[in-house]
Amino acid sequence: MSKWYTLHIKNEILFWFFLLAIVPLLVVVSLNHSFQKETYLTEAQKNVALLLEYKINSINDYINYLRKDLVIKSSTEDVQNVFIDKKMIASNVFLEKSLLESGFYDIFLITLSGDVIYTVKKESDFGANLFDGDLSTSGLATAVKSAMTVYDVSLGDFEYYQPSNKKAAFIAVPVFNDHRQMVGVLAAQIDTQKLYDVFLNAKGLGYSGELYAAKLEHHSIIATTPIRDQIEPSTKEQFIFDARPDSAIYRAVYGESSSGIVDDYQGNKSIAAWGYLPDLEWGVVVHVNLDEILKPIEDLRFYAIILLFFVILGILVAILSSIRNIVRPIEKLALGMQRFSQSKHNEPIDIDVDNEIGDLARNFNDMAKSLKQSQDTIKRYANDLEIKVEQRTQELKLAKDDIEEKSMNMKKYIDLIDKYIITSETDSDGYITDVSIAFCQITGYSKAELLGRKHSLLKHKDTYIGFYEQLWQTIASGSVWRGEIKNTRKDGSDFWVDVIIEPKFHENGSIKGYYAIRQDITDKKIIEEISITDGLTHIYNRRHFNEVFPKMINQAKRHDELLCFLLMDIDYFKQYNDHYGHQMGDDVLVVFANFLKNTLKRADDMPFRLGGEEFGVLFKADTEEKATKFANLLRRNIEALNIPHDYSNVSQYVTASMGLVCKRGVDLREMDELYKEADDLLYVSKQQGRNQVSVNRV
Repeated sequence: MSKWYTLHIKNEILFWFFLLAIVPLLVVVSLNHSFQKETYLTEAQKNVALLLEYKINSINDYINYLRKDLVIKSSTEDVQNVFIDKKMIASNVFLEKSLLESGFYDIFLITLSGDVIYTVKKESDFGANLFDGDLSTSGLATAVKSAMTVYDVSLGDFEYYQPSNKKAAFIAVPVFNDHRQMVGVLAAQIDTQKLYDVFLNAKGLGYSGELYAAKLEHHSIIATTPIRDQIEPSTKEQFIFDARPDSAIYRAVYGESSSGIVDDYQGNKSIAAWGYLPDLEWGVVVHVNLDEILKPIEDLRFYAIILLFFVILGILVAILSSIRNIVRPIEKLALGMQRFSQSKHNEPIDIDVDNEIGDLARNFNDMAKSLKQSQDTIKRYANDLEIKVEQRTQELKLAKDDIEEKSMNMKKYIDLIDKYIITSETDSDGYITDVSIAFCQITGYSKAELLGRKHSLLKHKDTYIGFYEQLWQTIASGSVWRGEIKNTRKDGSDFWVDVIIEPKFHENGSIKGYYAIRQDITDKKIIEEISITDGLTHIYNRRHFNEVFPKMINQAKRHDELLCFLLMDIDYFKQYNDHYGHQMGDDVLVVFANFLKNTLKRADDMPFRLGGEEFGVLFKADTEEKATKFANLLRRNIEALNIPHDYSNVSQYVTASMGLVCKRGVDLREMDELYKEADDLLYVSKQQGRNQVSVNRV
């Protein structure tokens, strides 16, 4: 049965106009709307994430500024003398002036027994004892006790504080006398209004956006900052969020930092970003309703629909005009041809138009007359020819069936080889002349991109030059080469293949090219790589070190080479972990390992992570002086990475101490002996002040 649109030429014109004009237009409008919508959503998500980052950084900078300011004040004589000479308690101009300059809400002096002996504000906490009584569980008491315990600056919880009748957070710093004995505590109450001001500033949030913070209290998520349009959160009646695990505020208070499309606490779809303030234990959320973000897109879609309507209307007018001027003459021509097919040759086609269709009708009438004359002659020969054609057709059919069967079998065999066997062919100069589909699939290049190129297109950066020189020497001599090669795909990823390369010869015995067949062994190599690689830093591990070191010793002995072993340890790494956290400590180890990997470029230079913060490097050198110069260059460049380390006694940045052992092949003994010698030299570097290289003397 014919398709509906081919039953009449008018239907077909309408169909193809719709398919070629209206459908692409609809597709373009739809795709543009989708693209614009995705762009708006991406930009909105990026903007709320940037706004959240700015707000969190503002609060962190403010808290850090207050900490440093209070630490500086605690070391001044004006503060220390108050605890030494109690007569100075009644009036302390220094602290009153400091309150105005620093931005604190109040400043306190607390004795070691917990007595509040001075406050600038003179609220109900003045004269109270923080170790017993109503204020013993307050945020101020918590901060003071912590400062006395850890002998360092401490930040208390952000919670309701009765003397100020508001939520508050406190910073406490121990005060020491000239003999480094603690004599009291200097504490300050953070002005929470300045924190609220950060959240009340709704710039960039539109009419529906909100920025707020909350904290986890007894498994409930409590608002700690104003919700939009509030002046200040209630000090007693707290706003409790619905603790849904998929909500942004839930993820934020549990330490997650991210962004996306979520339901806000009112159930509205929103673009949101969330993060965590460790100092205050706050989760922070910024969100804007999805409807507000997408409103420009919806307006644009409305105008696009209006425009599309008028475009379609114009197309329909054009179609109707073409039907009137073209289709009707064609219908007459089609009717005349139909009569001709029914052998009514004496009925000419009557089309009175002065265009190509009219010319076609007149030519058709002339053709019909001559065709009738020729038809009778053809019929006479047709009967004889039909018999001969039938006989020959039968013979050809049998031969064709046999050829097709053999051709199909051969094609299947070739297709299987092309699809599943990784093969390539080159001329005698190494230029690729043919590759299989499987070769294209594993390399990521099309056949057109490979033809006329050399296999060096796939060469991996880690492959040393001598490897390919040896390969070419083998195959150029007419021999077969077998081995494993590490290559690089078009997308930059690595893969391994087991290769057999065999020369092809002319009849006179000269080489005309090479044929190679490969097997993908990437998975096998990945497993081997995992077994010798440190899981955190992705450089060689201790296991591989124990395998490689004896081999390099034996190689150095055979060639009487100078083999060097550099043992290094990150200075004061325990202090770094204790103060910055183990996650940042792991980050330092990764940066340290990447530095070694990127610095050591020669094939014989091998970096290892030997355990914890201990690293080792095996390398060869011409002289001990060059090896020492190289080790000191590594040491300086490690410090030049400028990784902050405020708790190091040797530098403000992360540094490393090193022990270097260099021995000629004739002097080399066992691995354990060299390792112990390097470890002893490392110990000397640490004893002499760290961040230096100690070297054995050959």
